[in-house]
Amino acid sequence: MRFALLSVAVILAVVAAVAAFQFWNNLSTTQQAAVAAPPPVVSQAPSPALSPVPSPAPSVIANAQAADAPAIALPATHAAAENAASLAAKLPAGMRAVPILLGSSGSMITYIAVGDRVDVLFTSLGQGEKPIMTEVLLPNVRVLAVKAAEKDVTSGSVAVEATEAQAQKLVLAGKAGKLSLVLRSSADKDDESVSRPLSLDSLIHTQVAASHMTSPDDGVRIIRGTGKQDRE
Repeated sequence: MRFALLSVAVILAVVAAVAAFQFWNNLSTTQQAAVAAPPPVVSQAPSPALSPVPSPAPSVIANAQAADAPAIALPATHAAAENAASLAAKLPAGMRAVPILLGSSGSMITYIAVGDRVDVLFTSLGQGEKPIMTEVLLPNVRVLAVKAAEKDVTSGSVAVEATEAQAQKLVLAGKAGKLSLVLRSSADKDDESVSRPLSLDSLIHTQVAASHMTSPDDGVRIIRGTGKQDRE
């Protein structure tokens, strides 16, 4: 019995070997080379080491700066508040700081400095912005601050020292007409005398009268009765 089973196993092995040999012979040379070649070896690159993530820098409080750290520029609102505080410190008790806007036409802003004394002139305007009269509104007032415009340095504003009543005059006059500043000499800082208001009509009449007074005569005029005769 065992011999019969062994014989069957041998016969099956021979049949399988013959079938495999025939299958191999039927393959082409390229196919045989592909079957006989060993499987490709896939090389795996080592995974890069992960660098540690830097921890965020601690927050720095703006006011706690090192001694050699650059100064932090204050916002415009803070700078304006500091300027206002310093201007208020310059004012004596009971006085006011009044800004006067100056245009680029005939402006004195480039000649005026803090601490100078000026006269504030008021020009009333008529129809069509025609000047009617100019008068000294406030004489001998002290300049507290000067601020030129960014794009046009010949225009800007000048803050002057004034009492409460004078501040009311300046504000009302600035709305009703035109304000101008005239620089005073430092030698007459105690002089507050003012001249009379000057109207445009009186200025024109004065100029006409002055031109007649300075015109030369061609001869001596002799007036007798109602007649007139010139003698050379």
